[in-house]
Amino acid sequence: MADFFLVRVLGPRTSLRFPSERFVVGSAPEAGLRFHGLEPLHAEFSVDPFDTVWVRSLTRLAELSVDGVKTTNAPVPVGGVVRVGALELRLHDGLDTPADGHAAMTALTPALVVDDDDFDTRDEPPTHVSDPHLPRVR
Repeated sequence: MADFFLVRVLGPRTSLRFPSERFVVGSAPEAGLRFHGLEPLHAEFSVDPFDTVWVRSLTRLAELSVDGVKTTNAPVPVGGVVRVGALELRLHDGLDTPADGHAAMTALTPALVVDDDDFDTRDEPPTHVSDPHLPRVR
């Protein structure tokens, strides 16, 4: 599998390496990448044998889009923006460089690395995760 990264579009420019070929984004403890304000199991990212990244909605809500087009299942091009609920993430691979020159992409280790409290991983369960840019789930 090629090295793929998600970079947050709005807010702090946080980068993270894909933890595996398949992982879930949501607010539930079992999600590989957790954010408050998303459905418990909101979307699944996967990489196929041809190194194409796919995103699939895991909820009935129409809160998933790729490059501005609502979808339930679609490939994500390198440089494409995936909107999951109110969260926007841009896909990068190890060969491209973000337009803003975000250097953290080349400094990541094989494990998920976070630069702030906005990202959460299953490597170390958090006591809480906050994202001031997303609405709170009550």
